[in-house]
Amino acid sequence: MGENGVPKGIGVVLGQNIGAIVLPESVLQQALVPQAGNYESVIPKAGKYDVVFDRDSLLGAATRVKNLMDLKHREPVVLHIDGESCYITSRLTGVEFHEDVLCQGTIPEPMNIAFDDILLLNGISATKGEGIRALLNSSLSPMKIENEGFTALVLPVRMKNRA
Repeated sequence: MGENGVPKGIGVVLGQNIGAIVLPESVLQQALVPQAGNYESVIPKAGKYDVVFDRDSLLGAATRVKNLMDLKHREPVVLHIDGESCYITSRLTGVEFHEDVLCQGTIPEPMNIAFDDILLLNGISATKGEGIRALLNSSLSPMKIENEGFTALVLPVRMKNRA
């Protein structure tokens, strides 16, 4: 158990413009089986995007972006996935930060998906090993991450106009 009796690996952020959650598969099973009868039915089996990220590269980029964030003026981080590259961006008082991430996989068209920086970092930090497999379907659907027997869903956040 973590702080306040919440199991480790779970994070929730709710606010006026942001809401996200990171749930390990074991918690999903406990929480969803009574209601859904079959928790597997709510976890994506396949994704339009099937991408493997280098864990250290993704963890390093997410950590650096989080460390640059101002707690009073936090904005979501955006994971950009396209055929040539993957990278994370975030903004702070009009300045955009860009961190490259090593990745490979099935990327049918470019996609940007926004996450709460802390919850994305929690999901990545809970993994071990070298590669993190991510299954995604759209910028508004959960990202399923898998790594050495660990499965988690990281829910995206909606972006305000970034103009």
